[in-house]
Amino acid sequence: MNHRYQDAHDFLELLQAIFPLEGELIMDEPTSKLLHNPPSESEPYNWQQDLSELNFKLRVDIPKDSIKFLSQVDSLYIGCSLDLKTNHTNPKLWLDRHSHLDHSSWQQLSGRIENELKSELSIVTIENLTDTLTHLSQKLPEWVQEIKSSDLSISTPITIVQNPSSIGLEDHDHSNELMCTRAWFKFPSLSTKSKRNDLVNLAIKYSMTGFVMAGKPAWLAIEIDYHQVLEIERYWSEIKTVSWADIPSFQKKVTEVMREVKVKRCFGQMKEVTEFMISHSRKKLLNPHHNKSDHVEKEEIADWLRRLGIPEETLLVVLGFSRT
Repeated sequence: MNHRYQDAHDFLELLQAIFPLEGELIMDEPTSKLLHNPPSESEPYNWQQDLSELNFKLRVDIPKDSIKFLSQVDSLYIGCSLDLKTNHTNPKLWLDRHSHLDHSSWQQLSGRIENELKSELSIVTIENLTDTLTHLSQKLPEWVQEIKSSDLSISTPITIVQNPSSIGLEDHDHSNELMCTRAWFKFPSLSTKSKRNDLVNLAIKYSMTGFVMAGKPAWLAIEIDYHQVLEIERYWSEIKTVSWADIPSFQKKVTEVMREVKVKRCFGQMKEVTEFMISHSRKKLLNPHHNKSDHVEKEEIADWLRRLGIPEETLLVVLGFSRT
Protein backbone atom coordinates (compact mmCIF):
# COMPACT_ATOMS: atom_id res chain seq x y z
CA MET A 1 0.00 0.00 0.00
CA ASN A 2 1.29 3.45 -0.89
CA HIS A 3 1.62 5.37 2.38
CA ARG A 4 1.09 8.74 0.76
CA TYR A 5 -2.55 7.79 0.11
CA GLN A 6 -2.95 6.55 3.67
CA ASP A 7 -1.49 9.80 4.98
CA ALA A 8 -3.81 11.77 2.72
CA HIS A 9 -6.82 9.76 3.90
CA ASP A 10 -5.90 10.26 7.55
CA PHE A 11 -5.50 13.99 6.93
CA LEU A 12 -8.97 14.21 5.36
CA GLU A 13 -10.52 12.30 8.26
CA LEU A 14 -8.94 14.70 10.74
CA LEU A 15 -9.99 17.72 8.70
CA GLN A 16 -13.58 16.49 8.57
CA ALA A 17 -13.56 15.97 12.32
CA ILE A 18 -12.37 19.55 12.88
CA PHE A 19 -14.88 21.01 10.41
CA PRO A 20 -17.90 18.70 10.75
CA LEU A 21 -20.78 21.03 9.83
CA GLU A 22 -22.74 20.41 6.65
CA GLY A 23 -21.21 22.35 3.77
CA GLU A 24 -18.24 23.41 5.85
CA LEU A 25 -15.82 21.21 3.90
CA ILE A 26 -16.36 20.85 0.14
CA MET A 27 -14.25 18.29 -1.73
CA ASP A 28 -13.98 17.44 -5.39
CA GLU A 29 -15.03 13.92 -6.37
CA PRO A 30 -11.59 12.18 -6.29
CA THR A 31 -10.78 13.71 -2.88
CA SER A 32 -14.14 12.68 -1.46
CA LYS A 33 -13.66 9.19 -2.88
CA LEU A 34 -10.36 8.81 -1.05
CA LEU A 35 -11.97 9.92 2.22
CA HIS A 36 -14.78 7.38 1.97
CA ASN A 37 -12.65 4.55 0.53
CA PRO A 38 -9.56 4.27 2.75
CA PRO A 39 -6.57 2.38 1.37
CA SER A 40 -5.83 -1.06 2.76
CA GLU A 41 -3.11 -3.69 2.43
CA SER A 42 -5.54 -6.37 1.31
CA GLU A 43 -7.54 -4.32 -1.17
CA PRO A 44 -5.34 -1.86 -3.03
CA TYR A 45 -7.19 0.77 -5.03
CA ASN A 46 -5.86 1.07 -8.54
CA TRP A 47 -7.76 4.32 -9.06
CA GLN A 48 -5.53 5.92 -6.46
CA GLN A 49 -2.64 5.77 -8.90
CA ASP A 50 -4.45 8.47 -10.91
CA LEU A 51 -5.07 10.65 -7.86
CA SER A 52 -2.33 13.25 -8.04
CA GLU A 53 -3.73 15.91 -5.71
CA LEU A 54 -6.34 16.71 -3.09
CA ASN A 55 -8.70 19.58 -3.83
CA PHE A 56 -11.17 21.05 -1.36
CA LYS A 57 -12.65 24.27 -0.02
CA LEU A 58 -13.19 25.29 3.57
CA ARG A 59 -16.17 27.48 4.40
CA VAL A 60 -15.49 30.28 6.86
CA ASP A 61 -18.59 31.89 8.35
CA ILE A 62 -18.38 35.66 8.73
CA PRO A 63 -20.34 37.36 11.56
CA LYS A 64 -23.12 39.44 10.05
CA ASP A 65 -22.02 42.56 11.91
CA SER A 66 -18.70 42.36 10.05
CA ILE A 67 -20.39 42.77 6.68
CA LYS A 68 -20.89 46.29 5.51
CA PHE A 69 -24.01 45.62 3.43
CA LEU A 70 -26.92 43.32 4.19
CA SER A 71 -26.60 40.14 2.20
CA GLN A 72 -27.71 36.54 2.16
CA VAL A 73 -24.09 35.61 1.60
CA ASP A 74 -22.23 35.48 4.90
CA SER A 75 -19.46 32.99 4.15
CA LEU A 76 -16.10 33.02 2.42
CA TYR A 77 -14.17 29.99 1.14
CA ILE A 78 -10.50 29.13 1.47
CA GLY A 79 -9.39 26.86 -1.36
CA CYS A 80 -6.65 24.26 -1.04
CA SER A 81 -4.82 22.04 -3.49
CA LEU A 82 -2.29 19.51 -2.14
CA ASP A 83 0.05 17.71 -4.52
CA LEU A 84 0.37 14.06 -3.47
CA LYS A 85 3.50 13.50 -5.53
CA THR A 86 5.75 16.07 -3.85
CA ASN A 87 5.93 14.74 -0.29
CA HIS A 88 2.76 16.62 0.66
CA THR A 89 4.55 19.96 1.04
CA ASN A 90 3.70 23.51 0.03
CA PRO A 91 -0.02 23.15 -0.70
CA LYS A 92 -1.65 25.96 -2.65
CA LEU A 93 -3.96 28.07 -0.49
CA TRP A 94 -6.15 30.90 -1.74
CA LEU A 95 -9.31 32.85 -1.09
CA ASP A 96 -11.93 31.63 -3.53
CA ARG A 97 -12.71 34.38 -6.06
CA HIS A 98 -16.23 32.96 -6.39
CA SER A 99 -16.93 34.26 -2.89
CA HIS A 100 -18.69 37.31 -4.41
CA LEU A 101 -16.18 39.79 -3.07
CA ASP A 102 -15.50 43.00 -4.89
CA HIS A 103 -12.08 42.84 -6.50
CA SER A 104 -10.32 45.28 -4.18
CA SER A 105 -11.44 43.52 -0.99
CA TRP A 106 -10.58 40.12 -2.44
CA GLN A 107 -7.06 41.37 -3.18
CA GLN A 108 -6.67 42.72 0.35
CA LEU A 109 -7.82 39.50 1.99
CA SER A 110 -5.74 37.36 -0.38
CA GLY A 111 -2.72 39.46 0.56
CA ARG A 112 -3.43 38.90 4.24
CA ILE A 113 -3.45 35.13 3.69
CA GLU A 114 -0.20 35.25 1.72
CA ASN A 115 1.54 37.42 4.32
CA GLU A 116 0.31 35.21 7.15
CA LEU A 117 1.75 32.13 5.49
CA LYS A 118 5.09 33.87 4.99
CA SER A 119 5.50 35.60 8.34
CA GLU A 120 3.87 33.52 11.04
CA LEU A 121 3.72 29.96 9.78
CA SER A 122 6.49 27.51 8.98
CA ILE A 123 6.65 25.45 5.79
CA VAL A 124 3.21 23.95 5.33
CA THR A 125 3.04 20.17 5.05
CA ILE A 126 0.27 17.65 5.37
CA GLU A 127 1.26 17.22 9.02
CA ASN A 128 0.50 20.84 9.94
CA LEU A 129 -2.01 21.76 7.23
CA THR A 130 -4.98 21.25 9.57
CA ASP A 131 -3.41 23.71 12.02
CA THR A 132 -2.79 26.14 9.17
CA LEU A 133 -6.38 25.97 7.94
CA THR A 134 -7.73 26.31 11.47
CA HIS A 135 -5.51 29.36 12.00
CA LEU A 136 -6.64 30.99 8.74
CA SER A 137 -10.31 30.25 9.44
CA GLN A 138 -9.97 32.09 12.75
CA LYS A 139 -8.07 35.05 11.29
CA LEU A 140 -10.26 35.63 8.23
CA PRO A 141 -13.27 37.08 10.13
CA GLU A 142 -10.86 39.40 11.96
CA TRP A 143 -9.43 40.64 8.67
CA VAL A 144 -12.91 41.22 7.29
CA GLN A 145 -13.72 43.32 10.34
CA GLU A 146 -10.50 45.32 9.92
CA ILE A 147 -11.06 46.23 6.29
CA LYS A 148 -14.83 46.66 6.30
CA SER A 149 -14.25 50.41 6.36
CA SER A 150 -12.42 49.90 3.05
CA ASP A 151 -15.70 48.95 1.39
CA LEU A 152 -15.86 45.18 1.67
CA SER A 153 -18.90 44.18 -0.34
CA ILE A 154 -20.34 40.66 -0.31
CA SER A 155 -23.02 40.34 -2.92
CA THR A 156 -26.08 38.28 -3.78
CA PRO A 157 -27.58 37.05 -7.05
CA ILE A 158 -29.53 40.02 -8.43
CA THR A 159 -30.65 41.29 -11.87
CA ILE A 160 -31.68 44.40 -13.73
CA VAL A 161 -32.28 45.89 -17.17
CA GLN A 162 -33.31 49.16 -18.76
CA ASN A 163 -35.60 51.16 -21.06
CA PRO A 164 -35.47 50.81 -24.86
CA SER A 165 -33.94 53.94 -26.33
CA SER A 166 -30.91 54.83 -28.39
CA ILE A 167 -27.58 55.51 -26.76
CA GLY A 168 -24.41 57.06 -28.10
CA LEU A 169 -20.89 56.09 -27.17
CA GLU A 170 -20.48 59.49 -25.54
CA ASP A 171 -23.91 59.54 -23.83
CA HIS A 172 -22.45 60.35 -20.44
CA ASP A 173 -24.03 62.90 -18.12
CA HIS A 174 -20.94 64.25 -16.34
CA SER A 175 -23.11 66.49 -14.17
CA ASN A 176 -24.41 63.38 -12.43
CA GLU A 177 -21.05 62.07 -11.19
CA LEU A 178 -22.20 61.36 -7.62
CA MET A 179 -20.75 58.67 -5.40
CA CYS A 180 -22.59 55.44 -6.09
CA THR A 181 -22.48 51.68 -5.85
CA ARG A 182 -22.08 50.00 -9.24
CA ALA A 183 -22.91 46.30 -9.62
CA TRP A 184 -22.13 44.13 -12.65
CA PHE A 185 -24.12 41.06 -13.67
CA LYS A 186 -24.20 38.52 -16.44
CA PHE A 187 -26.93 36.15 -17.63
CA PRO A 188 -26.76 33.04 -19.83
CA SER A 189 -29.10 35.03 -22.12
CA LEU A 190 -31.66 37.81 -21.90
CA SER A 191 -33.85 37.56 -24.98
CA THR A 192 -37.45 38.25 -23.85
CA LYS A 193 -38.18 41.88 -24.61
CA SER A 194 -41.23 42.15 -22.33
CA LYS A 195 -39.15 41.04 -19.36
CA ARG A 196 -36.47 43.54 -20.28
CA ASN A 197 -39.09 46.28 -20.40
CA ASP A 198 -40.28 45.35 -16.91
CA LEU A 199 -36.74 45.52 -15.64
CA VAL A 200 -36.30 48.89 -17.30
CA ASN A 201 -39.39 50.45 -15.77
CA LEU A 202 -38.59 49.20 -12.28
CA ALA A 203 -35.00 50.40 -12.61
CA ILE A 204 -36.29 53.89 -13.30
CA LYS A 205 -38.60 53.59 -10.30
CA TYR A 206 -35.59 52.83 -8.10
CA SER A 207 -33.54 55.72 -9.56
CA MET A 208 -30.94 53.42 -11.08
CA THR A 209 -28.66 54.20 -14.00
CA GLY A 210 -26.68 51.78 -16.14
CA PHE A 211 -27.16 49.56 -19.16
CA VAL A 212 -28.29 46.14 -20.29
CA MET A 213 -27.20 44.28 -23.40
CA ALA A 214 -28.71 41.04 -24.63
CA GLY A 215 -26.49 38.24 -25.88
CA LYS A 216 -24.88 35.01 -24.74
CA PRO A 217 -23.90 35.98 -22.15
CA ALA A 218 -26.01 39.05 -21.58
CA TRP A 219 -24.49 41.90 -19.58
CA LEU A 220 -25.95 44.29 -17.08
CA ALA A 221 -24.59 47.11 -14.94
CA ILE A 222 -26.55 49.18 -12.45
CA GLU A 223 -25.61 52.23 -10.45
CA ILE A 224 -27.44 53.57 -7.42
CA ASP A 225 -26.68 56.22 -4.84
CA TYR A 226 -24.13 54.88 -2.35
CA HIS A 227 -26.47 55.45 0.60
CA GLN A 228 -29.36 53.64 -1.11
CA VAL A 229 -27.56 50.38 -1.83
CA LEU A 230 -30.28 48.29 -0.12
CA GLU A 231 -32.64 49.36 -2.91
CA ILE A 232 -30.83 46.82 -5.11
CA GLU A 233 -32.19 43.99 -2.97
CA ARG A 234 -35.70 45.51 -2.93
CA TYR A 235 -35.62 46.01 -6.68
CA TRP A 236 -34.59 42.43 -7.28
CA SER A 237 -37.22 41.11 -4.88
CA GLU A 238 -39.91 42.94 -6.87
CA ILE A 239 -38.58 41.59 -10.15
CA LYS A 240 -38.66 38.01 -8.88
CA THR A 241 -42.11 38.16 -7.31
CA VAL A 242 -43.86 40.20 -10.02
CA SER A 243 -42.17 40.22 -13.41
CA TRP A 244 -40.47 36.84 -13.14
CA ALA A 245 -43.17 35.02 -11.22
CA ASP A 246 -44.00 32.87 -14.27
CA ILE A 247 -40.39 31.85 -14.91
CA PRO A 248 -39.19 28.49 -13.50
CA SER A 249 -36.55 28.95 -10.83
CA PHE A 250 -33.95 26.96 -12.78
CA GLN A 251 -34.14 29.54 -15.57
CA LYS A 252 -33.47 32.49 -13.27
CA LYS A 253 -29.72 32.23 -13.56
CA VAL A 254 -27.94 35.47 -12.77
CA THR A 255 -24.36 35.96 -11.62
CA GLU A 256 -23.07 39.08 -9.92
CA VAL A 257 -19.55 39.46 -11.23
CA MET A 258 -18.40 42.51 -9.30
CA ARG A 259 -19.61 45.31 -7.04
CA GLU A 260 -17.82 48.66 -6.90
CA VAL A 261 -18.40 50.94 -3.92
CA LYS A 262 -18.02 54.72 -3.62
CA VAL A 263 -17.33 55.28 -7.31
CA LYS A 264 -18.48 58.06 -9.61
CA ARG A 265 -21.46 57.44 -11.85
CA CYS A 266 -20.50 56.67 -15.43
CA PHE A 267 -23.99 56.24 -16.88
CA GLY A 268 -26.39 59.17 -17.21
CA GLN A 269 -29.51 57.03 -17.66
CA MET A 270 -30.80 53.46 -17.51
CA LYS A 271 -30.69 52.17 -21.07
CA GLU A 272 -30.98 49.16 -23.34
CA VAL A 273 -27.93 49.26 -25.62
CA THR A 274 -28.20 46.01 -27.59
CA GLU A 275 -29.40 47.48 -30.89
CA PHE A 276 -26.97 50.36 -30.71
CA MET A 277 -23.97 48.14 -30.01
CA ILE A 278 -24.86 45.73 -32.82
CA SER A 279 -25.46 48.53 -35.32
CA HIS A 280 -22.08 50.06 -34.44
CA SER A 281 -20.14 46.81 -34.27
CA ARG A 282 -17.20 46.39 -36.61
CA LYS A 283 -18.89 43.49 -38.40
CA LYS A 284 -22.00 45.57 -39.08
CA LEU A 285 -20.05 48.62 -40.22
CA LEU A 286 -18.02 46.49 -42.63
CA ASN A 287 -21.11 44.68 -43.89
CA PRO A 288 -24.46 46.49 -43.45
CA HIS A 289 -26.30 43.26 -44.23
CA HIS A 290 -24.57 41.38 -41.44
CA ASN A 291 -26.97 39.36 -39.29
CA LYS A 292 -28.06 41.56 -36.38
CA SER A 293 -28.34 38.54 -34.09
CA ASP A 294 -24.57 38.12 -34.06
CA HIS A 295 -22.97 39.04 -30.76
CA VAL A 296 -20.87 42.09 -30.10
CA GLU A 297 -17.23 41.31 -29.37
CA LYS A 298 -16.03 41.80 -25.80
CA GLU A 299 -13.35 44.15 -27.05
CA GLU A 300 -16.03 46.45 -28.50
CA ILE A 301 -17.95 46.40 -25.23
CA ALA A 302 -14.73 47.25 -23.39
CA ASP A 303 -13.97 50.13 -25.77
CA TRP A 304 -17.43 51.60 -25.19
CA LEU A 305 -17.22 51.25 -21.42
CA ARG A 306 -13.74 52.73 -21.45
CA ARG A 307 -15.07 55.86 -23.16
CA LEU A 308 -17.67 56.22 -20.44
CA GLY A 309 -14.98 56.19 -17.76
CA ILE A 310 -15.05 52.59 -16.52
CA PRO A 311 -11.55 51.81 -15.13
CA GLU A 312 -9.30 49.12 -16.57
CA GLU A 313 -9.32 47.14 -13.32
CA THR A 314 -13.09 46.80 -13.59
CA LEU A 315 -12.92 45.73 -17.23
CA LEU A 316 -10.40 43.07 -16.28
CA VAL A 317 -12.71 41.57 -13.66
CA VAL A 318 -15.97 41.92 -15.59
CA LEU A 319 -14.88 41.07 -19.13
CA GLY A 320 -11.65 39.25 -18.44
CA PHE A 321 -9.20 41.61 -20.12
CA SER A 322 -8.00 45.19 -20.35
CA ARG A 323 -5.35 47.23 -22.15
CA THR A 324 -2.97 47.18 -19.19
